[in-house]
Amino acid sequence: MKNIRIEDYLKKSSNSSKQQGGLKLNKKFNQNYHPNKLLITIITVTYNAAEFLEKTIQSLLQQTYTNFEYIIIDGGSTDSTIDIIKKYENQIAYWCSEPDKGIYDAMNKGISLSEGEIIGLINAGDTYLPDALLSLAKKYSPSDKLSVYYGDIYRWYTDANIKVKINSSFEELKYSMSICHQAMFITKYTYLTHGLYNPNYKYVADFAYALSLLQANAQFIYINSIVACYQTGGVTDEKMLESKIESIQVNFELKTPFWYRALMQYIKQLFRYYFYQIVIVSLLGKTKAAKMRRERLAIKFPDHHKL
Repeated sequence: MKNIRIEDYLKKSSNSSKQQGGLKLNKKFNQNYHPNKLLITIITVTYNAAEFLEKTIQSLLQQTYTNFEYIIIDGGSTDSTIDIIKKYENQIAYWCSEPDKGIYDAMNKGISLSEGEIIGLINAGDTYLPDALLSLAKKYSPSDKLSVYYGDIYRWYTDANIKVKINSSFEELKYSMSICHQAMFITKYTYLTHGLYNPNYKYVADFAYALSLLQANAQFIYINSIVACYQTGGVTDEKMLESKIESIQVNFELKTPFWYRALMQYIKQLFRYYFYQIVIVSLLGKTKAAKMRRERLAIKFPDHHKL
């Protein structure tokens, strides 16, 4: 499976309806960062995300490590997403809005425009903890190897209104996306050398990329802290069956020896998901089903946070 290269991506022409802005266009970005410190790039891709985007932006503005550039790639939103972006334009290095070919196409665009040594991807509605970038900067060490830094996350079950800590697992990455991309930071060198995400995958290009890095003997460096909080209900959650089918496709295309165990995991995950959605919700209704899930999660994760 051949990944797209940054140099090829930069050759793509812009849409005639493209809107753009940010500090870089105003030539003010260089005033805001320290050239002798690690520059981190954070990218958010959006489409009609007005309800969720602002809290993601605010989580960046609350970072204790401030030497970062923030890029927002919007897919041509028709709600008030652009108004929110413009509200924070003086804190955003670059933003643009134009139709794209999906989440990973937008991510590739942002990575291609980045200037940081290491890059994080955070969805609209998800947030970084205040010391996330500081923890990354303390752990970071320049390297000419393919490198991924990752931490742990909070998962916010929006229906049950409960937040639980999820430990990232390097060992389980062979079978599924056991390190959320919100808690993963990949060096620019890695993207330049290994390529970008395969936009032919609609739901699991991040898993395909992480698995290909694993096969390429990339170094995965653990940040021993919780770095992000992501909320359930995203594209992968809403398209559970499609995402698992794509995950199986990834295992076969990359010729992994783990496909059988991965398949067993996917079947179990699908059973749990559809049992809850079809049986529990249908029998109890959304409110009672959410309460039941909340109680179950509270027992499973004693250090949970009620929201």
